[in-house]
Amino acid sequence: MLEALRDLPERPQFVSIELNSVDMAQNRACIALLRELGYQQFKLVPQKIIANTRVQVTDLQGRPFEHVFSRGASGVFGDDLEGTWLSEDALLGALRPPFAEWQDIHATLTPTDLVNVAIDRPATQSSTSEWSTNRDPTVDARVANNGDTTSGTFFHTDAEEAPWWRVELEKPTIVEKVVIFNRATLRERLLKLTVLGSADGKEWFPLCAKTDDAPFSVFAAQAQPQPPVRFVLVRKDQPGFLHFEECQVFAKPDRG
Repeated sequence: MLEALRDLPERPQFVSIELNSVDMAQNRACIALLRELGYQQFKLVPQKIIANTRVQVTDLQGRPFEHVFSRGASGVFGDDLEGTWLSEDALLGALRPPFAEWQDIHATLTPTDLVNVAIDRPATQSSTSEWSTNRDPTVDARVANNGDTTSGTFFHTDAEEAPWWRVELEKPTIVEKVVIFNRATLRERLLKLTVLGSADGKEWFPLCAKTDDAPFSVFAAQAQPQPPVRFVLVRKDQPGFLHFEECQVFAKPDRG
C-alpha cells in the first residue's frame, strides 16, 4: 500500500499505517519506506486506547457534534492527534520488545524546526554505582547525552530516595520538547519522573512529567511554557536506581 505513494505527483501531508505486532522486521521496513517517501515526524498510537474516546467535530455545514470511536477504529488523524511528534530514532526506540499490541504509526511530511541542544553537553548525576560505566559522575552521565540511542548503554546511579541526572545547556534556552529513551531491560524501574529546568542550578521548576505507572520505552512530552533555562534535570519520583539510555532536549535553533 505504501509503495503506491511512490507514483503520486503530490504525496498526502499525513498517512497512517497499522503495525504488525509480531514481525518487527516488516515494521522497520515500513518505517524506512516512510522516511524514503519524505515523511519526517511520527506518532505511535496504541489501538487499545481508541475505543470509546470522544471528539468534538463539525459536519459539512459547520454544525458541531460529538463522535464516539468504536472498537477497532483508528481514531483521529493529522493535526487532530494528541501527543508529541517523534523523530525516526525515537519511534524505533518506542517499538522495542515486548511489543504485544496493535498500534498505528501516523506520519507527516512536515519537518521539525527543533534541534537537540543536550547532545554532548556537560552532564552529571546524583551518584554512581558498581554498575556505572565510570565512577566519575560527570563521565558516567555523558552516556545519556552522547547521541547514541541504539547501543543499549546506560548510566547508573546508586539506590536513592529521588536519584537524578542533569545536563548543562551552556546558555539560556527555551526548551520545547524532551525525549527520554528508557533502558531496554528493567524498564519497570523508571515509571514516574519529572523533568525540571533551572537558570542557575539552584531554583527549579517543572518542564514536563510522567505521572502514571505504565512501563515505557520512550517518553516524549512538550515542555510547559517557561523562561530560558541553562540546566535540565531528570528526577526519578520513586526510590531506587536511576538509569536510562539517552535524554534529548529540543529547542529552536539559535539564529544568531
